[in-house]
Amino acid sequence: MIDSFGLRLSQLISTRGLTQGEFAKGLGASPAFISDMIRGVKKPGAEFLSRLADEYQVSIDWLLTGRGTLEGATTIDGEWFRVVTLRVELARLAADGNAEAMLLADELAGRKQPKPFATPERQALLASLTKISEQSALISGLYNGFITHPDATMRAREVLAAALVHFQSNHADPLAAMLAGVDIAPVIKKEKDKKTTTAKQKIKGTNHRIAAGDYHEGKE
Repeated sequence: MIDSFGLRLSQLISTRGLTQGEFAKGLGASPAFISDMIRGVKKPGAEFLSRLADEYQVSIDWLLTGRGTLEGATTIDGEWFRVVTLRVELARLAADGNAEAMLLADELAGRKQPKPFATPERQALLASLTKISEQSALISGLYNGFITHPDATMRAREVLAAALVHFQSNHADPLAAMLAGVDIAPVIKKEKDKKTTTAKQKIKGTNHRIAAGDYHEGKE
């Protein structure tokens, strides 16, 4: 049975594109010893771990606990990153003199009771913070998604490409806008008024104008 350390050791060997024999040779160990480590029959000592880190540039913390990444880079907790980002933006707006941001900051800090309903000012503030929240999710996702890329230049290029795809594919859809509560009533009213003007009828009287054409109703 492979334990958690053995599973990560096997992953390291696979990531480096080596056989167990080639991997063992790099450490001055026997293939049988590496096999025993993978299967959990033997446990790594301090000297073995030190050689492992030096030879294959692997994080010992990751090998032993699974924390971080194989190369030792630390991933971002996306939810916590979003929480921090939103509060930093709220603090910035409050420091800039935004009255609604100052009020919301006081509410979140427990210095004031929350409003029972959202005012137009509060809705506008939350709308701006929603954009920040979406960007924080994108940033943390891209960071975690490309952190293990071995080439820094290519990693930066791929992050940029992924970000461009995200924003370019996020076009406004008319139906989605309607479902999101966008007020399209003025547009509908304008079209209705236009049609009413074109097909105007006089309900009273004998002369009627329909679609810009006149006719006279004869009397019985």
